[in-house]
Amino acid sequence: AEERARWLLTDWRESHAKNSGSAILEKVRRGDLKALAKAPEDLLRNRSFVIEALSKDVRSLEYAAAELQGDRVVLLAATRLSAYSLQLAPEAMRKDAAFMLEAVAANGQALEFAHQRLQKDRQLVLAAVRQSGTALRFTSDKLKRDKEVVLQAVRQDGLALEYAAEQLQMNREVALEAAFQNISALKFCPAVVMADPPFVLKVLRRSAFALQFAAESLRGDREFVLEAIKQDCIVGRDGLVLQFATEEVRSDQDLLLKACKRTGTALRFAPPSLLADRNFMWEAVKQNSVAMKYAAEVLLEDRYWMMEALKIKGSCLRYVPEKCLEDRELVLEAVKSDRAALHYAPVAMREDPATISQVNLAVSRESREDDDDEEGEVEPKPSVERPLLVQLRRSDWCCLVILV
Repeated sequence: AEERARWLLTDWRESHAKNSGSAILEKVRRGDLKALAKAPEDLLRNRSFVIEALSKDVRSLEYAAAELQGDRVVLLAATRLSAYSLQLAPEAMRKDAAFMLEAVAANGQALEFAHQRLQKDRQLVLAAVRQSGTALRFTSDKLKRDKEVVLQAVRQDGLALEYAAEQLQMNREVALEAAFQNISALKFCPAVVMADPPFVLKVLRRSAFALQFAAESLRGDREFVLEAIKQDCIVGRDGLVLQFATEEVRSDQDLLLKACKRTGTALRFAPPSLLADRNFMWEAVKQNSVAMKYAAEVLLEDRYWMMEALKIKGSCLRYVPEKCLEDRELVLEAVKSDRAALHYAPVAMREDPATISQVNLAVSRESREDDDDEEGEVEPKPSVERPLLVQLRRSDWCCLVILV
């Protein structure tokens, strides 16, 4: 008898644990909704339990008791998680303006399941688009022509511009608000808007990607693209806009050199044939040392071209391949042109006495020439045997960083 009593007690405990709310909720959290189908009726009629189950998986509403599927509190809790929960709501609830106002404030997409009469209600629609801009698609054509409603929608989600009336898609204020919220909204702007230079330039201040949506007439306009590059550099985007210009514009050498002067990284969008052109890249390097970073392999392997380039722009040494840094003559030419270039030389070369002596000599000669120009006479210079730091002029602070 005692053994049977213990067996019955163990069986009851296992059954109780299996049917307890916490055990069922854990299964729901793991995606096992079958546990709800086998749950005791009293649990499925318990509002607190059902709301907790919804937080684990919103599909739990399908297993709730019928009276809870029409319960205001339960439905609002489910709507916050998914507007599709309102499909299970009684029609009376979807006709209830007060309830639907709460529902769209919690989830704007709930407007889809509101009664048709309420989908035309301006106050309700405004509440919906403030929460989710793309809920604009579920309202009437009349409200899609309402500027205030559309502005509220695109400020929340720029892509809502797709559902606005065409006359508002052409409105510069509405289109600008949409683009500022999401640059991809420009794909819903009419062609006439995207061919308007002042409008596109305004958007370009916010994002370089605006040019990809612009009319081809603008993307192929040399002067417009130059102005776009200027805007791009002002906000620190390094010529990113150039990638969206037409191929003809991206092949314009004069334009590329002007862009390179502002930002050398603009050359990453230049045609490969230009990056291998000796004369073009020579001019580019003169404009901006960063241009060396994009020089074609054929130029980087041309020692004569590299030597001449480093003579005029020593800071290019920063962007040359490692194998070029092993060439002492190339490094010395760069350092003679720009003493700060020593920072990019190999460590062994920076610590090599012979290299330091040669740099000292070059610095000494340059200083003597500068003094001749300024004073007409040469002052005695320290011996080249003295440390490099001693022989630097006070203006050469960049070398201090190298020595440290």
